[in-house]
Amino acid sequence: MDFGWNPSSHSQEAMAALHNSPFTDSQLRIEVCEAHGFSEQDGDFVRRIVAALPGLMPDIVANLKRYAEDLGDDAVFRRELRSPGLLFDLESLRNSKEWHFCVDRPSYGSNFGYHVVFAGSDFKDVWAGD
Repeated sequence: MDFGWNPSSHSQEAMAALHNSPFTDSQLRIEVCEAHGFSEQDGDFVRRIVAALPGLMPDIVANLKRYAEDLGDDAVFRRELRSPGLLFDLESLRNSKEWHFCVDRPSYGSNFGYHVVFAGSDFKDVWAGD
């Protein structure tokens, strides 16, 4: 996976395949925000998270379904959730290894989505909003 600099958002961005995606889309977007000074070590951590996603996906799905009861229906889950991605803030990545698995729910608004928050591979929280 190759990262590219996006000057308009001051972020490093990449795409990866999300095999056996439970979501509408099977491409995973990856963004590291405020990534001035993004290092090879930072990239290695992000790559480890991407590699660990298949093992974390059951927890991600279960926590989304617990957070939004209607997502318990697999057909609704797959139809409603789109554009999966990983979001990292460079400072949080370095200090606490915190990252977010994000997924959009356009039927609730063009900017609405869910964030499943992890520290390393440990689940922390789920939140939703615009």
